[in-house]
Amino acid sequence: MAMIVREAKLSDAERLAELMPQLGYSIEPSVLADKISSFNNGYGDAVFVAELNNNIVGFISCHITNLLHQPGSSGRITSLLVDHEVRGNGIGKKLVATAEDFFTRRQCEKFEVTSGLERSDAHRFYQSLGYQANNLRFIKAVVVE
Repeated sequence: MAMIVREAKLSDAERLAELMPQLGYSIEPSVLADKISSFNNGYGDAVFVAELNNNIVGFISCHITNLLHQPGSSGRITSLLVDHEVRGNGIGKKLVATAEDFFTRRQCEKFEVTSGLERSDAHRFYQSLGYQANNLRFIKAVVVE
């Protein structure tokens, strides 16, 4: 398998939109293009894609948060997807390693990942990479007009 991981480009938005339903989300390619542009133009956010034989088969989004309550910053993975047709080939591990390298180069003192409670396979995957369940997150959804 000829796999590479690279920073996402605006032209990747269409393919990412095709993959997004595997995470349970539907988002327009134009919205994804705006987000990719915004994320990849800053110090604290990035989107990386995995290509297998010139076809995007996965992605990961990374964000850095400066912490007030302790020294340093935290690196957070907020989305990770490997196409169900190619899972089990080390693509997810390579994407996480890329995110961790991104965080390390920016001197983050800890890495974290957000994952829905129902994603037990993902939880096992993250635990196999050394991540541990810790804390609770409380979310309040609001309607933006």
